[in-house]
Amino acid sequence: MVTVKWHEQGVSWTYSGSVSGEEIVNASTAIYSDPRFDDLRHKLCDFLNVDDINMTTGDIDKIVCQHAAAAHTNPDIKIAVVGKKSDFDKLLLLIERFRGYESRDSWPIELFEDMPSARAWLDAE
Repeated sequence: MVTVKWHEQGVSWTYSGSVSGEEIVNASTAIYSDPRFDDLRHKLCDFLNVDDINMTTGDIDKIVCQHAAAAHTNPDIKIAVVGKKSDFDKLLLLIERFRGYESRDSWPIELFEDMPSARAWLDAE
């Protein structure tokens, strides 16, 4: 399950329960098609309350390509991903693929274990 909240210059996704790659793709699609997307400066992806993350490498590639394409429309976004250590392997795979696209105009992305650290990084210029 995913809950999306819009903030003044950002958006946050809060995931819970069992999360699939398809859910992540669909949540991203909803954000990128929203008129507020052009004003975004940060995205916060909260995976702290998930039971498991079920993403295939195909899902990961789709998510990364989707983000890279959206970065052409709004290049000024930073992404903080927050998750439990037990989920770091899956989240790091996504982030490493994401970083591989950075040379192709993608956004900066970092993984954190807690919300205060993530928010501090997002707020830093």
